[in-house]
Amino acid sequence: MMSPKKFKTLFPALALPVILWSGTLQAEVPRVVADIAPVHSLVSMVMKGVGEPKLLVPQNVSPHH
Repeated sequence: MMSPKKFKTLFPALALPVILWSGTLQAEVPRVVADIAPVHSLVSMVMKGVGEPKLLVPQNVSPHH
């Protein structure tokens, strides 16, 4: 069994590469779909710099039909 003193010195040395490596893992860009143009506009503002939402109902089509 490892002594607590040895563990205290070994743990940071083992944890540091894991912490540094996990920072390089990034989630992929979220895929977002908005149903109507006003919602698409709001979502676009929220997602600025991250991604671009898709518009489900084109602007020239009524969402009620």
